[in-house]
Amino acid sequence: MLFKTGLKNYFKSMKHYFVPLGIFALFVIFSLTTAIPMMVNAVKVLFNECGKIVSKGQFDWLEIFSELSDQVAAVDWSDFNKGVATVSSRTWLYDTLTKVLSTVFKEEDIVKTFGDLIQNCIGTIYAAFAIIIAFFFIGIFVGFFVIKILVRKTVTRKNILKVILFSLVDAIIVTGLLVIFSLFNRLPTWANILLSIIFFLMVGFFTLFEAYLFYGLKKIKLKEVVNFKDLVLLYVTDLVILVIGVLICVALFFIFNLIFALFVILPIAEITISILGVNAEGYVVRKVEEKQEVKQLKPAKK
Repeated sequence: MLFKTGLKNYFKSMKHYFVPLGIFALFVIFSLTTAIPMMVNAVKVLFNECGKIVSKGQFDWLEIFSELSDQVAAVDWSDFNKGVATVSSRTWLYDTLTKVLSTVFKEEDIVKTFGDLIQNCIGTIYAAFAIIIAFFFIGIFVGFFVIKILVRKTVTRKNILKVILFSLVDAIIVTGLLVIFSLFNRLPTWANILLSIIFFLMVGFFTLFEAYLFYGLKKIKLKEVVNFKDLVLLYVTDLVILVIGVLICVALFFIFNLIFALFVILPIAEITISILGVNAEGYVVRKVEEKQEVKQLKPAKK
């Protein structure tokens, strides 16, 4: 029953797909609309200040940004991560801005003359990059938090306060176990592997026990849900769901380009991770509901 219920909950939770997608997109758009004007303004200030010192002339901004675009396009983007690392490095930014400045003003010793202005521009660009990265991760975190609540609400059908309380207790227990096991970090490799297995087994046990305390206490017997069989089924179910989620994400990654795939895959990954933590709760809730239905039918049979 736990296996069947877990898979059913997983695909049922996919109805929330567009929630984390929308939240993530909102944070990305907000970061870009904040960071890109910062970068553009920093470059404009750099060239304006240089123009005041050298020629006090007017610049063809389209030509300048076209030159900058050519420099970005010249980077090897076959490895996206390497490409991002390149254009966000101080060395590349300094060399690129210096090259463009030299092209515009034609003066000698341009690097030495405008070094401070270039560094200020790079500092602003770095701050803009930091904003993009910060909101990128904030978007993931907020999306994950919201989808976790929605998935829990879908699976357990309980009120929102109880769902939030359960999430808090969940975090405390997992964190506590991590702290305890971190005290044994100097043990040999085989011992750490053994402790890792014990850790995951304990997390599974506490997940079932937690679910029983919240949803099954005084309604069903503890041994009906917290036992070795259900613990094994819980891990098998989570493993199957994890494999399904990974296969879907990998397939989408090969279908779409990297940027678009990130937006498409992220909600699936968040739903997959979220459902792994609430399968035990959904299982206990169903067991309680079934027991209550049986009790309601008994008088009718008499």
